[in-house]
Amino acid sequence: MFKKIATVALIGALLSTGVATSHAATLKSGAACTKVGAKTKVGTNSYTCGVNPTVKTTKLTWLLNDCLTANKLYVAAVNNQTNFTAQVTNTLDQLKKSIATWQAASDLSDQKLKAANADFPAKIAAIQVKIDAATVKSANAHDKAKTATGVNLLNWTKAYTGYDNNITRYKSAIDLLNKGIARLQSTKDRAVSQITSLNAQLTSTMASQPALAAQVKVSVTQGLTQLKLACKAGL
Repeated sequence: MFKKIATVALIGALLSTGVATSHAATLKSGAACTKVGAKTKVGTNSYTCGVNPTVKTTKLTWLLNDCLTANKLYVAAVNNQTNFTAQVTNTLDQLKKSIATWQAASDLSDQKLKAANADFPAKIAAIQVKIDAATVKSANAHDKAKTATGVNLLNWTKAYTGYDNNITRYKSAIDLLNKGIARLQSTKDRAVSQITSLNAQLTSTMASQPALAAQVKVSVTQGLTQLKLACKAGL
């Protein structure tokens, strides 16, 4: 009675996994099955019913679980290769755009520097003439104020104060012109530095890209080889 119960239980277990008892012992990958996702185990091998990813067919067959695992790894490797290519392309594009932007800034700085160096010296010289004239007048007013009294003292004091204020403004104007040239030169220097740095990054990225791409390609190739082996019919 016990043997009969055990036999019935075994048959039920085999049927529930989608494997007929007549060929359960000889089931191999590639054998037809009817229910996607159905699972069974023969000996130490575990199988799942599905479509073999290495062949162009929609036929359901039993697949070793190793086949499904290998397929996930292969798909991940392919996605990694696609992402790597996109990332490298994007990085190179961004570097080139940044170089172009800084080059434009450098060129504009060159133009402004050229104009400033051509124009500012004459402006500074003209302002310096005013400073020299105001300095002479201020010195004279200071001398007159030393001996003046009453209204004359007030007038000469007012006079040299005005001259001194003008001198201060003139000097500030020259300072602004000189700082303007310095700012333009600083912008130019920064642009040149950025261009040098970005070009170095671009060269480095382009130099390392082939080796990295080859490594990614090897992963895809190895993944495909493992996939074909794990999904081979008859295992």
